[in-house]
Amino acid sequence: MIDCEKIDLLVKEGEGLHVEFKEHFTSRIDEDMVAFSNTKGGVILLGVRDNRTITGEQITNDLKAKILSVARNYNPPIAVVIREVEKVIAIEVPQGDEKPYCCGSGYYRRLDGATQKMSNQELREKLGDIADKTNLSPKNKSVKSRGEKFR
Repeated sequence: MIDCEKIDLLVKEGEGLHVEFKEHFTSRIDEDMVAFSNTKGGVILLGVRDNRTITGEQITNDLKAKILSVARNYNPPIAVVIREVEKVIAIEVPQGDEKPYCCGSGYYRRLDGATQKMSNQELREKLGDIADKTNLSPKNKSVKSRGEKFR
């Protein structure tokens, strides 16, 4: 759970693989949320500038609805946790179990302290990993092509 001490620590450490600062909510937050889901999860701190200055942001029903709407519009949807800690809003985004996730503008991942659009090669690798995990890979001899009989 994120508390005041954790917020202070995250702000002091700065942005990174698991932390993103946003001064205010914008519609482009979906790219960061998807990137965290496709990587190892993370937290977005609303009310914090890139230079680590806390400007503050207040949670309202409208803002909460916008954030939850963004998360529901993922493909596939994912649950996020929204907390207001003093003057900062923390949006906790878990690592996804059904990768890759996408938003309206594409597939994203987190690399160091930046959100980057995934290349076609990265997407193929992610999909290949999924096939391997679900035994759908052509490497798996139990998967037969059309016309072959199962033994």
